[in-house]
Amino acid sequence: RRRATGETMSPGRRGYGRSPWTFRGDAHYQFHLVKSEVARQYVPADMPLVEAFGHTLGGFYYANYSDSPVGRMDELVVLSGLVWNAPTSCAWASHVFVDHAEAVAHGKRVFGLPSHRAVFRKTREAGAGAGEPARYCVVPS
Repeated sequence: RRRATGETMSPGRRGYGRSPWTFRGDAHYQFHLVKSEVARQYVPADMPLVEAFGHTLGGFYYANYSDSPVGRMDELVVLSGLVWNAPTSCAWASHVFVDHAEAVAHGKRVFGLPSHRAVFRKTREAGAGAGEPARYCVVPS
């Protein structure tokens, strides 16, 4: 097998290789209205914002992948706003945090993403029941 960068992968070794890539796990999108003047600080000037009444749609995306090209992985993406990329719009990722070094390098190299390595800590509050959601803390490393 050869990786997208051209180097050879040893048999059985995980890695991104050629697309398409498969990710399995759970994900959560949380959308927020973001003031256009704030979003503009993170979106390149040549990318037109999709906006109404001085706001655009931003938010975050969190995924806990049980399986990915690099194995188990957490990812948090900050979406600063919607941009027009004809013939459609897409969310602009201003910050990307992942807990795997290969995912950081891949995001930067292949997609030009502002990827950073982070530690994801999952905790439960004292007295929380088994059915209550855990809280996550993301610490850039």
